[in-house]
This record gives sequence, C-alpha cells and structure tokens, in this order.
Amino acid sequence: MEEKSISFGRYVQETSVNYTTISYNDLTKDSKPQSKISLRGIDIYNLIKPYISVRFMDQVSALLPLVVYLILFQLFVLQQSIADALPITGGMIAVVLGLMFFMEGIKQGLMPLGEMMGNTLPKKIALFWVLFIAFLLGVAVTFAEPAIGALKAAGSLVPYL
Repeated sequence: MEEKSISFGRYVQETSVNYTTISYNDLTKDSKPQSKISLRGIDIYNLIKPYISVRFMDQVSALLPLVVYLILFQLFVLQQSIADALPITGGMIAVVLGLMFFMEGIKQGLMPLGEMMGNTLPKKIALFWVLFIAFLLGVAVTFAEPAIGALKAAGSLVPYL
C-alpha cells in the first residue's frame, strides 16, 4: 500500500465541520429598512443597571468609611444623637450621585483631553517647555480646585485667625 502525505492544514480542513463563508452583503441585499426600535422602561433599566450599579457602588464604598467615622464620632465622642437623619441620608445619596456623575465626566471628558496633550505635547516642543506647561497647569488646577475656595470661606469664619 502506498503512503500519501497530507499537510496538517488540509487534514484539519477535511476532517472538521464543513462550513460555507457567506458575505454579509449577500445576507442584507434584499432587506427592508428597519423601523425604529422602541424600548420599554424595564428594558432601559436592564440595559443601564450593570453600568450604573458599578459606578454607584464605587462611590458608596469611597464614602462609607467617612460616614461611619462621622456617625461613630458623633455618638461616642460628642455623645449626641443624630438629629434629622432623613435629610442627612438624602444628602449622602446626593453626594454619591454627584460623585458618580463627576467621575464619569472626568473619565469621558478630561482624561482623553489630558491623554491627548500628554502624547502630543512632548513630540512638538522641547522638554523645558513641556515641564513649564506642566507646572503652569498644576498651579492653575490647584487654584481652580473648588475645595480651596470652600476652605478659604470656612477659614474666614474661624475666630482668631
């Protein structure tokens, strides 16, 4: 009996499941325009729930230690009960939602801009100017930080300063 040689690729092609390649254009050439998709409220909820819940829980986990600390401090150190717990809880939820939207805005808006600047600027100008611009941006961001303004306002209320 005579032995025949066959390449492994040809062997796999012949022994595997046969399939036919079909062009997407062949599938869609007779298709009619689709009508607008309408989603029910529950469908929208199911679509955005995984996206929103992760971001919400990230902010809850960031804020929770501070909230627990403040509650314990008020109860055990100041020895006062927490008055108006419902508005405080509503405020904490508002803080979590605000942080969630703020972080999303940073990720979608400012981070790509900063990345583009960081990739492009060193290619266009000398290292000295890159460092100078980075210094100026750092100073500007420090003065633009809202917490700095809040600290100035709070500091002006402190007696003896």
